Amino acid sequence: MIAAYLADGVADRSMRDDLDAMDVTVAICALLGTAGPDDSGERARKLLDMFTDGLAAQAECKDGKACPERSPRF
Repeated sequence: MIAAYLADGVADRSMRDDLDAMDVTVAICALLGTAGPDDSGERARKLLDMFTDGLAAQAECKDGKACPERSPRF
C-alpha cells in the first residue's frame, strides 16, 4: 500500500523519487509511537506534518536550485 502511494506521488510529481517504501513504513510506525495514551496527539500531528513535508517533491527555481516554497499539505 505504501509503495503504491509513493509510486502515485512520483508519477504525478508531488513526491520525491528517491523514497523507499520500507523506510517510509518504519518512519510512520515510529511517528505513531510518539504520543502516550493521555496525549491529545498534537505532537504526532506536528511530526507527521514535518514528515510529509519531507516526502514532497521540491519545485526547482529558474537557477536550478530548490525553491524555498513548500508543497501543499496532504
